[in-house]
Amino acid sequence: MASPSRVIYRIFLIYNVLWGLIGIMLIAYGGDNIFRMNYYFDASYFRITSITSIILGISVLTLSVIGYVSCFNEQAGLTIAYIIIISTKIIIQIVSAILIYVRVDFYGGQARDFISKVWESSQFSSKYAAYLNSIQLNLKCCGFTGPDDWGINLPPSCCDREYFACLMENSYRIGCGQKFIDFKKELTFAAIAIFVTVSAIEIVGLVIAVVYLWVIRHRPVEEQTRNQVTVIDHVFEKADFDMTGN
Repeated sequence: MASPSRVIYRIFLIYNVLWGLIGIMLIAYGGDNIFRMNYYFDASYFRITSITSIILGISVLTLSVIGYVSCFNEQAGLTIAYIIIISTKIIIQIVSAILIYVRVDFYGGQARDFISKVWESSQFSSKYAAYLNSIQLNLKCCGFTGPDDWGINLPPSCCDREYFACLMENSYRIGCGQKFIDFKKELTFAAIAIFVTVSAIEIVGLVIAVVYLWVIRHRPVEEQTRNQVTVIDHVFEKADFDMTGN
């Protein structure tokens, strides 16, 4: 039967391996989203979810490596560093989530001003006109307040690609002004959800790390000696093998 320290060791090890894989997934998710959002013109603040995901993914992956090394070496000092780092990370993430939530209306105002600028500039600039078409296609909206803003000459981007001609009856009924604001708020709440979810999982890791630290510090002397003897025996066995070749 495995000793308590071995059980906690395995739990902590498995947690860090799985958490490292999740970190890689967060980085991949954020990178993929940024690639898909390249059609947004000069609006990096609309990539908040993707940037958040990449930053968290890198920090999660780094933390999992520290935890894995801590398990491999069974060092109390490294485990303490792990606990300090993950505790600080959790606090920063929770504070960030609160600050983002408080500023949701501010981000909505940013989105409103931005789409208003795009709509007005699209009347005089081909660059903004192309950008507006891209927004209409990707967000499935039409005009600033609705398709009536275009009059009878609707651009193809106001309708699904399946239609041969874009007419008022088959156009998107929602204006891009409100749709863009809602989209920005969705991204904001998605960023908050990522912060909260990562923090919740890391709290579990923090508890496991604290228990692991307590176990390796309070292991019976016999068990510590047995582990050391096992390592020494392994070293001598390897040395004998290298010398004799058998």
